Amino acid sequence: MTHVARLAGIRRVFADGTRRREVLRGVDLEVEAGALLALVGPSGCGKTTLLSILGALDAGFEGEAEVLGRKLASLSDDARAALRSQELGFVFQSFHLLDHLSVAENVEVPLWLAPTRPGRDEERRRAQEALQRVGLGDRLDERVPSLSGGERQRVAIARALVNRPKLLLADEPTGNLDAVTGSAIYDIFERIRRGDDGAPACAVVIATHDPRLSTRVDRVLRVQDGLLIGDAEESAA
Repeated sequence: MTHVARLAGIRRVFADGTRRREVLRGVDLEVEAGALLALVGPSGCGKTTLLSILGALDAGFEGEAEVLGRKLASLSDDARAALRSQELGFVFQSFHLLDHLSVAENVEVPLWLAPTRPGRDEERRRAQEALQRVGLGDRLDERVPSLSGGERQRVAIARALVNRPKLLLADEPTGNLDAVTGSAIYDIFERIRRGDDGAPACAVVIATHDPRLSTRVDRVLRVQDGLLIGDAEESAA
C-alpha cells in the first residue's frame, strides 16, 4: 500500500530565551493511504506538534518529512501554503465557523481562497457533496447559530473535505462534544477513510485524549517523552 505521509528522525526543539525544550526526539511514522490512526498521550506530549508537521504548518523541524510526495523541507512558504489549502484537510476542537455565513458558505471558504476559484455553481455543488458526506446535505442554507455542537463539527469536517484531500488531520475533534455525538463523529471518520460514500478514500490522523477511540482505528500510537513508544494494532469497528 502506498503511503501519503512519511516522517523519519523528526526532532522539534522550541526555544524560549535560553531555555530549550525538545518536544519530539527522533520520530518515525508512515501513514498509509486510507489509514485511520490515533495519536494519544498527555497534554504537552507532542501530539499537536506532530500533526502540525504532517500538515505543513510547522517548518522548524529536523529530519525528513514527506507528505503527498513532497519533501516538506524543500518547499517554499507559498508551496507549503498551497499544499495545506488545496490538498490537506484540517479539523480542530474549536469549529472556527463564521456565524454570518450559511452552512454551505462556511464549507465553500477553502474554495474561495484557491488561486483559481472553480465558479459559483461548482462551489455550491462541492459544498453540497461534502455536506452529504457528513449527513447535512439538507442544511445548506441554515446559519451556524442554529446548529448543535455536533452539527457544527460536522460542518467543520465537510469544510475539510471540500477540496477532496487524501490526508485529513484532526486535533481533539471530539473534545467539545458529548459521548454520543463524539461517537457519531468517529463514524464519519471511518466512512471518510474507506470512501464508503463513493468519494476517494482519505487517510485520517487524529490526536486525542479520548480512550474510546482505540477500538475504532487501525493503529493507536502513543506519544511519550518526545517519542512514539506504542503501536497497538487495532481493528476498526
